[in-house]
Amino acid sequence: HLEATAAEYWEAWMNSGILPKFPDNTPETAAYLEAYKRNLYCVKSANLNGQIPADSTGQFVTNNMPQLYPRDAMMCARVLLLTGHAPEARQVIEYWANPRVPMKNPGEWYARYDAHGKPVDAGTGARFDEPEWDANGYFIYLASKYHESQGVWLVERPLIDRLAGFLVNHIGENGLLEEGGIVEWTGYLPATNMICSAALRTAAEIARQSGAEDQARTYEEASRRIAAALPQMFDPSRQ
Repeated sequence: HLEATAAEYWEAWMNSGILPKFPDNTPETAAYLEAYKRNLYCVKSANLNGQIPADSTGQFVTNNMPQLYPRDAMMCARVLLLTGHAPEARQVIEYWANPRVPMKNPGEWYARYDAHGKPVDAGTGARFDEPEWDANGYFIYLASKYHESQGVWLVERPLIDRLAGFLVNHIGENGLLEEGGIVEWTGYLPATNMICSAALRTAAEIARQSGAEDQARTYEEASRRIAAALPQMFDPSRQ
């Protein structure tokens, strides 16, 4: 009985979203659909009212509790939104927009938190105060995409401006944003700079819709500056 009840719940949840459709039902398409569903089951199961453990697995532990990375939560929310599960994506957006979640600086989340939402070093020694600024990019993307698909703004524009403004003010002389939350030492990560460049363009559109033309131009210029600096991270000797 319990297994049947669980199956009914999960099938209903899965079918409420977007499932891939194929012209032919082959072993390959069946395997793809099974993998698709398993990954979504994992993301849904990892969502604890907007908190999502680092790496979605809970294997990174601090104080004997799963560790939280803002970036990982926002990447999972992106998946949930794209696959038609807006309520779960909303939980993540609202959790990290909550002013009770401590920030290192206005517009800068810490790299990692414990399960109580307190910023702490990882159990493995990884520091909690390293840059993890791709979280800003993912969050701006999420807020905009949620509005686009659901017609609702879950966050106030001042938060978007704080996140975007922080990025603008922390672009290095080489045109790039630093990253420390994934390699465990400070460096430059292509993905961080790509998502933040795109998010600044989105922030410019949001600002322009509110009549803040000067801010829109500032964000656009910052976006272009990061994009122009991306080739620095490409190694032509290894392609």
